[in-house]
Amino acid sequence: MFHIELSNEKMANTISEATGAKVLLLHACHNITKSDFESDASYLSLMTGNVEALKQALS
Repeated sequence: MFHIELSNEKMANTISEATGAKVLLLHACHNITKSDFESDASYLSLMTGNVEALKQALS
């Protein structure tokens, strides 16, 4: 189960609780959180995080 950054995760969490699916972030890269900004997140680092989330979901 994926959710995007700055979204309300309630629906993803509800589905996760009902199915046992893991909730992972899939970053759309058009918004960043304050934490991402403060840690100098780049487009490449956000997309690398997406690749890792996809790998985890598909394994």
